[in-house]
Amino acid sequence: MFFHEREARLGLLYSDREVWRLALRIGFARSRDLLFTGRRVSAAEAFTFGLVERLSEADGLDAMLDELLQQFSACAPRALRNTKEQLLRFEREGAAGVGDDKAAEQA
Repeated sequence: MFFHEREARLGLLYSDREVWRLALRIGFARSRDLLFTGRRVSAAEAFTFGLVERLSEADGLDAMLDELLQQFSACAPRALRNTKEQLLRFEREGAAGVGDDKAAEQA
């Protein structure tokens, strides 16, 4: 989800899911700040808030991506796929998505 100042100024609305996900990610106070003011944040501030995971200078982007891809490729594809599915389910369903460890049983 990317926030633009125009939404706040034009009266456009975000979905409940978008607002909930933002609040879970950066907290309700910071969410209020961004959503009520429509202000833009720098990359450094977005990193501090937890909206982005990594920062890189433009000339270091390729090296950072290569390193990240090497880390991903060193992991078992099935484990990555199952973990991704779990995280997406938890993000969508919250605590209700936490089940009886079917993924662990399948492993």
